[in-house]
Amino acid sequence: MSDGGFEYGGARALVGMHEESLREFLVVWRQADAAQVRLPTTSDPYDVSREALLTHVLGCPARHLTWMCEQLRELMAGG
Repeated sequence: MSDGGFEYGGARALVGMHEESLREFLVVWRQADAAQVRLPTTSDPYDVSREALLTHVLGCPARHLTWMCEQLRELMAGG
Protein backbone atom coordinates (compact mmCIF):
# COMPACT_ATOMS: atom_id res chain seq x y z
CA MET A 1 0.00 0.00 0.00
CA SER A 2 1.42 3.38 -0.98
CA ASP A 3 1.88 5.96 1.75
CA GLY A 4 1.20 8.79 -0.71
CA GLY A 5 4.62 10.28 0.00
CA PHE A 6 3.73 11.27 3.56
CA GLU A 7 6.14 10.56 6.40
CA TYR A 8 3.44 11.27 8.98
CA GLY A 9 0.43 8.94 8.88
CA GLY A 10 -1.84 11.61 10.36
CA ALA A 11 -1.21 13.88 7.37
CA ARG A 12 -1.99 11.02 5.01
CA ALA A 13 -5.25 10.34 6.86
CA LEU A 14 -6.28 14.00 6.79
CA VAL A 15 -5.57 14.30 3.08
CA GLY A 16 -7.58 11.14 2.43
CA MET A 17 -10.53 12.40 4.47
CA HIS A 18 -10.39 15.74 2.70
CA GLU A 19 -10.33 14.11 -0.72
CA GLU A 20 -13.32 11.94 0.18
CA SER A 21 -15.27 14.96 1.44
CA LEU A 22 -14.52 16.95 -1.71
CA ARG A 23 -15.67 14.08 -3.91
CA GLU A 24 -18.92 13.84 -1.92
CA PHE A 25 -19.42 17.60 -2.19
CA LEU A 26 -18.92 17.50 -5.96
CA VAL A 27 -21.56 14.78 -6.35
CA VAL A 28 -24.09 16.85 -4.40
CA TRP A 29 -23.07 20.10 -6.11
CA ARG A 30 -23.50 18.55 -9.56
CA GLN A 31 -26.95 17.30 -8.60
CA ALA A 32 -27.89 20.76 -7.33
CA ASP A 33 -26.52 22.37 -10.47
CA ALA A 34 -28.41 19.97 -12.74
CA ALA A 35 -31.61 20.72 -10.79
CA GLN A 36 -30.80 24.46 -10.92
CA VAL A 37 -31.21 24.74 -7.16
CA ARG A 38 -31.35 28.35 -6.00
CA LEU A 39 -29.50 29.16 -2.83
CA PRO A 40 -31.20 31.29 -0.17
CA THR A 41 -30.63 35.03 -0.40
CA THR A 42 -27.56 36.02 1.58
CA SER A 43 -25.01 38.78 1.88
CA ASP A 44 -22.24 36.16 2.08
CA PRO A 45 -20.32 36.45 -1.21
CA TYR A 46 -19.41 32.76 -1.06
CA ASP A 47 -23.05 31.69 -1.07
CA VAL A 48 -24.66 34.03 -3.62
CA SER A 49 -24.71 31.35 -6.31
CA ARG A 50 -23.88 27.72 -6.93
CA GLU A 51 -20.82 28.81 -8.90
CA ALA A 52 -19.58 31.06 -6.07
CA LEU A 53 -20.04 28.21 -3.59
CA LEU A 54 -18.13 25.81 -5.82
CA THR A 55 -15.28 28.29 -6.31
CA HIS A 56 -15.09 28.87 -2.56
CA VAL A 57 -15.10 25.19 -1.61
CA LEU A 58 -12.47 24.27 -4.21
CA GLY A 59 -10.29 27.29 -3.39
CA CYS A 60 -10.27 26.84 0.38
CA PRO A 61 -7.87 23.89 0.50
CA ALA A 62 -5.20 25.78 -1.43
CA ARG A 63 -5.51 28.82 0.82
CA HIS A 64 -5.52 26.65 3.93
CA LEU A 65 -2.42 24.70 2.86
CA THR A 66 -0.62 27.95 2.03
CA TRP A 67 -1.48 29.33 5.48
CA MET A 68 -0.33 26.13 7.23
CA CYS A 69 3.00 26.21 5.37
CA GLU A 70 3.50 29.84 6.37
CA GLN A 71 2.81 28.96 10.02
CA LEU A 72 5.21 26.04 9.93
CA ARG A 73 7.88 28.18 8.25
CA GLU A 74 7.57 30.72 11.09
CA LEU A 75 7.82 28.02 13.75
CA MET A 76 10.89 26.55 12.11
CA ALA A 77 12.47 30.00 11.94
CA GLY A 78 11.89 30.43 15.66
CA GLY A 79 9.03 32.91 15.23
